[in-house]
Amino acid sequence: MAPHVVTDADALSRLAMGRLLWQQHMLPASDPFTFSAPGVRFGNPEWLGDLGLYAVHSFAGEHGLALFVIAVASLGYALALWLATAFGARATTSLALLLCTLPAAAPRIAPRNDIHLLWLVPLFGLLAWHAPARRGCVLGMAALAWLWASLHSSFLLGAVLLAAAIWETPRRSRGPALVLLAIYPALPWLGLSGRSTYDQLLDHLVGAPVYRALLSEWMSPLTSGGVLAILPLYVFSVLGTLVLWSESQRIRPVPLALFVVGCVLAYSSRRFLLVVGCMIVPPTAAAFDAWSGRTSASVRRFVVVIGTLCVLSYCALGAASSARRTVASVFEREAGPAPAVRFMADHAPAGSRIANAFDDGPWLLWLAGASPQRLRHYLDPRNNLGSAVLARYVYEILPDPSAFEREVQRLGITLTLLPVHGVRTQSLLRHLVSSREWRLAYWDGRYVLYAREADVNRELLDSFGYRVLRPTLDLRYLEHGVSHAELARDLTRLERQSTLHADVIRAYLALRDGDRERVRRAAEFLQKVWPRLPDAVELGEALRARGAIE
Repeated sequence: MAPHVVTDADALSRLAMGRLLWQQHMLPASDPFTFSAPGVRFGNPEWLGDLGLYAVHSFAGEHGLALFVIAVASLGYALALWLATAFGARATTSLALLLCTLPAAAPRIAPRNDIHLLWLVPLFGLLAWHAPARRGCVLGMAALAWLWASLHSSFLLGAVLLAAAIWETPRRSRGPALVLLAIYPALPWLGLSGRSTYDQLLDHLVGAPVYRALLSEWMSPLTSGGVLAILPLYVFSVLGTLVLWSESQRIRPVPLALFVVGCVLAYSSRRFLLVVGCMIVPPTAAAFDAWSGRTSASVRRFVVVIGTLCVLSYCALGAASSARRTVASVFEREAGPAPAVRFMADHAPAGSRIANAFDDGPWLLWLAGASPQRLRHYLDPRNNLGSAVLARYVYEILPDPSAFEREVQRLGITLTLLPVHGVRTQSLLRHLVSSREWRLAYWDGRYVLYAREADVNRELLDSFGYRVLRPTLDLRYLEHGVSHAELARDLTRLERQSTLHADVIRAYLALRDGDRERVRRAAEFLQKVWPRLPDAVELGEALRARGAIE
């Protein structure tokens, strides 16, 4: 069910961070990639995970990286099965429930460091479960806690499990575990992240409303789509609550802590749907088997038959859905900003400062960030600048061209990269189209790059700048006052960036100026390419205005 290529754009951010660490052997004091908040301290709580992902990609390539991530997820599911049986669940029950989590979890099995939660949580839970009887488990938890603090900022979950283990440990034996709990908050300082781990956690707490409003993965499952994929979360949380309540006299602190924290995380954000298998399933399976063991044989047989049918049907549905899913490698995807970013990496002048849409940051980090000081961008999804910078950019600067121009003067912005059909960037795009201070330097139908009229961009504009064409297929602006020589030169430049759009414009000109036979050929061409044009509606309006469609 998991993708066998890298499909998540955020993986590019993680690989870029790993490459930076590999090149510099340390974390820089300030962010070398962004320029909008120069006073913000650079930090990376996931530095070890990023380094590991980059190392795997460097030696094994994209498919090796995808298989590595699937192997990590498989290890995590095996440990979750082990943890459930340690809690007292039957292997068949645990495996059935774990399988039902795959339709929601499998698409998120990607080269991101939250994948490590799948094995860190159940392994730490196993050590916490056995800690009251085996003192050596505390030493294992200490080593695993340090590793966790260097892989993902969720390491504080381990402190909850450690506290649960201490709760049921005899008082005379609590000393080592209490020492570990006391030093637990200092673990980030034993690696490279230090205070930045807590800066990020605090920003995630304070800025959660901003992220939920702008990022779909931050939305709660209760307010987002995909109900069928999220159905096991609802079923297991309700079932777990009922059976744990019935076993309240016998439930131990570690499984109870796992279940409660897992439900809180999974319902707070879709990002944490991964933890349903490793946090909610083990205690639920154990409590369910304990409850069913006290029921009559006929009830157990009925539950087994109905449960088996439900699990098989749901897993078959999930597998069929995965087979129908179109999977495109993020390294080869041409529908996003990758072509535009590659263009900038090849032709933008050194020292360029790029105003960009938030979601395009991963491509800028990976494709244009090999030498970070050469091309720097405004912000990206690492959240390294904090929710306040993101909110100001989205809600104050993008909708207000005058605020954007003040930001240009304050920070020395030289380039602007925008999606043609971005929901929040239309006001700024209209401003750039009409402004004499900015000129179109790249257009592929999906993304545009505008360069500021300045000496630093002179070579770029002389080689690629457009004088007539605008980033739209509403071509009625070509009706009057257009220099044929400049239009021909612009079309030649457009061919290097989007042959399709250059041909469409030529077909439109043929419809406008040609005889019957040329009009027929142009119309046939337009009919063939129409489904491939991202802005076909604008072209349709222009053609209707000329009566060409009829």
